[in-house]
Amino acid sequence: MRTRRLTSAAPCKRFDHVCGIPELKRHFPDAKTLASPAAAKVLDNPKIMAGFFDQDRQVAYPESQPSGGSARRPSPPQRIAVDRTVKGGDRIGLKSGGDLELIDAPGHSPCGLAAWLEKDRVLFVSDALGFQISEKIIFPVFFHAYRSYIDTIEHLAAYPANVLAFPHGAIRRGQDVKTVFQRSLSAARDVREEIVAETGRGRDAAELKQMLFNRFYQEKLRIYAPENIRLCVDLLVRRSLENR
Repeated sequence: MRTRRLTSAAPCKRFDHVCGIPELKRHFPDAKTLASPAAAKVLDNPKIMAGFFDQDRQVAYPESQPSGGSARRPSPPQRIAVDRTVKGGDRIGLKSGGDLELIDAPGHSPCGLAAWLEKDRVLFVSDALGFQISEKIIFPVFFHAYRSYIDTIEHLAAYPANVLAFPHGAIRRGQDVKTVFQRSLSAARDVREEIVAETGRGRDAAELKQMLFNRFYQEKLRIYAPENIRLCVDLLVRRSLENR
């Protein structure tokens, strides 16, 4: 049985957002890699990157794959080079016209960034609105700070977006935009209130975490190793109980 390694030391970037960069650069060698200063440090850390690519292999090459497939797996890099560091407020000119405005979006991570394309009224929300497991279930992801997570959602909701672009799940348009913001806020608030209330009633922490794991570890979220999601649930409980 394989041992799964998790990377809890790098909260500002998840493997599924960055491990495709080397392959994209191979196909588009002139493309530039942009990252926040904090994310750039993570991408330059061989130990963290080894953990990231280990998790990436678990998703891309599940245990059910025939053993012969392992020979085709590319060797992961120790680092991912960043061509330019960026921050909220920076603007990136596009060849197609218009600017991409970067927006600080903390809460899920300390270095989260969203982006606004005013020309087409498209808002790229990154993980700021949680993981859309299904049409009815959103996994809130305030792994760094609950209050910042809520503030980020409310800030992004003020943009007159016609389109929401997610890193996971479907693109949302028109009336769905407002609905997704409302559901994302409710999902975060409800989970946090439930954790605080159950803890106040003396519920065992391990039992509470198992309940949350069972609720959320389904459908699309099952692409991740269960240990990964257990770590995420542990962070949700810890952040919910901070600064009550």
